[in-house]
Amino acid sequence: MELQVEQGFASLDSTLRAFIVARSQGHTQLINLLDNQFDTLKAHVTVESTQTRQEISNLSSHVGGLSIHIVESKGYERLLKSFEFPKMNERRNNIGDNHDTTFEWIFEMKEVSNSPTTFNDAYNDGETTMATQKDQDADGDVDMEEASQTTASSNEACSSSFVEWLRSEDQPLFWISGKPGSGKSILMRFLLDDERTRDHLEHTYPGATIISHFFWLAGQEMERNVKGLFCSLLYQLTSKHQENYVKIIQNPELKDIKGKRSPSDWSIPELQKALCQVLRTSPVPVCVFLDALDEMVDSEPKYDHFWLLARVDELSQIPNVKICVSSRPETILHRHLDGRPSFRIQDLTRKDIESYARDELQGCTTSAFQASQDFQELLNALIYRADGVFLWVALALKSLRRGLTFEDSPYELRRRLDALPDGLNALYRDLWLRHNGDRYQEEAAKYLNFILDYFHIAEDNDEFCGRPMIYALFLALKPDSADDPDKRDDPVIFDDRFNNECLCFGRKMEIRCAGLIEFNLNDSSIQFIHRSAKDFLEDTVEGKEILQHDRSERPERLFCLANAYLTIMAVDAKDLDDDPPQPDKIINKDITPAQRRKLADIHDSILEFCEYVLGNEALEPLLETNFEAQLVDRLSEIFQTSPWMQAALSTIGADVLGEMARSAPYSSFIRAAKTDEARFGSFSKPYQTYLVFSVLYTRDDSSYEWLEPPWRSLSRHRIADFLLYDGNIVPNARTACWGSATSVRPPKVCRTITMLAALLEYHVFVVSRANLQRDGNRETYLQSAIEICKNFIALGEDIENRVVLGFHERRHPFYSMTKIWNGHADWDLPSRLSFQVGLLLDVNVAFLLFLFCQDTKPLITDPDTKKDLQELWDIAAGSMDVEVLGILIKEKDQDLRIHRPDPSCGYADSIKCMVNEEGFWKIPVDMEALYKETERVDNMVAREEFEDSLIERGLLVRPKDVEKDTSRFRCVEYEGVLP
Repeated sequence: MELQVEQGFASLDSTLRAFIVARSQGHTQLINLLDNQFDTLKAHVTVESTQTRQEISNLSSHVGGLSIHIVESKGYERLLKSFEFPKMNERRNNIGDNHDTTFEWIFEMKEVSNSPTTFNDAYNDGETTMATQKDQDADGDVDMEEASQTTASSNEACSSSFVEWLRSEDQPLFWISGKPGSGKSILMRFLLDDERTRDHLEHTYPGATIISHFFWLAGQEMERNVKGLFCSLLYQLTSKHQENYVKIIQNPELKDIKGKRSPSDWSIPELQKALCQVLRTSPVPVCVFLDALDEMVDSEPKYDHFWLLARVDELSQIPNVKICVSSRPETILHRHLDGRPSFRIQDLTRKDIESYARDELQGCTTSAFQASQDFQELLNALIYRADGVFLWVALALKSLRRGLTFEDSPYELRRRLDALPDGLNALYRDLWLRHNGDRYQEEAAKYLNFILDYFHIAEDNDEFCGRPMIYALFLALKPDSADDPDKRDDPVIFDDRFNNECLCFGRKMEIRCAGLIEFNLNDSSIQFIHRSAKDFLEDTVEGKEILQHDRSERPERLFCLANAYLTIMAVDAKDLDDDPPQPDKIINKDITPAQRRKLADIHDSILEFCEYVLGNEALEPLLETNFEAQLVDRLSEIFQTSPWMQAALSTIGADVLGEMARSAPYSSFIRAAKTDEARFGSFSKPYQTYLVFSVLYTRDDSSYEWLEPPWRSLSRHRIADFLLYDGNIVPNARTACWGSATSVRPPKVCRTITMLAALLEYHVFVVSRANLQRDGNRETYLQSAIEICKNFIALGEDIENRVVLGFHERRHPFYSMTKIWNGHADWDLPSRLSFQVGLLLDVNVAFLLFLFCQDTKPLITDPDTKKDLQELWDIAAGSMDVEVLGILIKEKDQDLRIHRPDPSCGYADSIKCMVNEEGFWKIPVDMEALYKETERVDNMVAREEFEDSLIERGLLVRPKDVEKDTSRFRCVEYEGVLP
């Protein structure tokens, strides 16, 4: 033991020290000493090994967790993106700030009562307040002191009710109602921005999340419909709490969540389920503020205010969810929300209006006048006349400030105020008459009509062809600028000088329109000062009388707006860089990604013109005039002088008139061009055939992802009827199924199709019986389709012509196969489709005609139409033929593996027995036998060899082999396959 205390013992090797200690304890045998040391060493190694394995395991878990986190992070961002839409927060952000000290009453309360009766008492007090304020003597004077005291009492009651509601556990819904212009939206934004809202809410609901949505009738579609509401709320809930991402993707009721990229990928029922689930499972309470329920308008009739109110009730019944809504007291809303905790905002804003009016007048009055009795009486009268409507006060103050500028006396100011009518509509009319008189009424009415027509054409667009709204209005209302070739073709027209002219014009419009509109200098946009101003012009007798001062006709105005669009398009085309890509380079993919993006942008502007200007229902009056030929001529002129625009259309194998026929199916535009030979020349047979293809078969794959409205489908049929009437076509011509200008990759190989096949494919695989059963005009549509089929056959279209079709396996049910629409231009299957096995078919047109007849027969009631359909049925039934070309397997690298099918399996017979069930064509294929064939290697065929065989038969074509000429607008003679 003495050895251990020696100073050098501690510095010895640990093994040697252990040996010495053992020896000192009496272990004299060498074997014992070695065994003991071995056990110690073994234990040490075991401990170290265990620790090392644990560290490796922890590191592996960390790396795996990091990979999962990266994957989940991408999924989370993708899900957020699927909820986000343009201008989602624009309405809230554009609402003006409340005036200093206004709305403070909603939080001012001396003591919070525990009695729930304050909710109904507060609302009743509001009714009493207005009765008191309206009590006046025989001379019309108001006892403002008594009214002020009563209003103050009402404010206390109503503020207590709102604060109590925030703190309550048994009152999930609160309603703020008010007249138009009373400040509902400003109050809702004030409540959202003020920290006291959260403070009172967290008194009972600690950690609560506050979200909101502001409906806006004048905004884009998503800003006023139900889908926009659900997307907005889900975006906020998911961005504030990332755990909601897991809840949504793991919801068994929601399918293919990871495949959703934008709001268009969601259905309203899916969004509703997702929102309910997130709210029910939320770890924290949620308070929702919904502004302007009365401004909700959905294109789907079933999503009306009854439906919306039912959903609000449903959400408010979820535990720990509170909802505050605001709206006008419209009948449906009042009946449903009456009896809920609520107040009427116009009953409670007397002090706010007084404060606002006093501050606004201080800048243009002397301190002596402000201290006088006359000034107080003027304020009292203004407050009384306002009847709780802030907007009325703002408009009245403009008149008073004008009087003060002219140094009106107190008596004259009071007379000026007394001359203003009660109510917003009457005030709008009065402002119009006072500002314009006889001199400017026609000019101002014309401005208002053009603004209204602009909103009707581009309802969902604040910009016109990518340019500010004022550009279009300036060009449309200034014919000398729009029609002057020098200005129109000037590549620097959108310079500082032009911008300044537009800004001056916008301010002039604002002045002339008597305050009914506002011109925003920041973004050069024009808006009505309030929704009620637009309603006044369109819905009241007085408003319509104002618009009638304009002598212009609506078709003329619409033509001017369309022409302004073309002017912008022409100038932008000339602003492009030089050296556009040539068509042969586009086909051979010898262009840069930047060039392809530019071509896509140009094509989008063409599509916008056709969709929003030529294809808009609001423009139907234009079609009754002789303006169509002028628009077509102007558009063709722009393309003749713009190589970039020619190149943009060449990416989809189109020209101007073909693009119009495809995108804006109005027969009158085609009729105008065809009948005006002096301007356009005569149509050759190949060119007229090309137009038929353009009408019946769209080359843009996105157009087949939604079912166009019936009136547009009927319009396509009318154009086809018109073009087939004189028989000036090439029977049995084939066109390449071109891709869109926005395709990520250009097609390598395209299908080809005949005219009759194009018509039948769209009806059988896109329209389908399921959609027609919901369409009230189905009989008219089907009659026109049957008539066109008969015309094609009479003109020599052969039903023995062949086309390639693709079908793929659907997961539910397993044996089902549904058509693959390869309209994106490549004959193979789109990469975005996820499938395991598919069939590629070679069918004749008779087979498509048979499917059309089979699908249509149950929907026809007219005896004559039934007879015509039976004739087509008899023709098709005896000639239809199907050949299975190959079994397709989609590899993980998105490539295709092709197997030749065994004829003995009878796939062709199964395909002939396919049936349409709710829009999906189902084929009774033996899936087990099909999969066994894909396991063989002796039936595999190389893709290039497979393609070559189909190209030789004319079923496929390589774009580089298609001869086309898009440099001219008219009468292009095509050789071989038509583009």
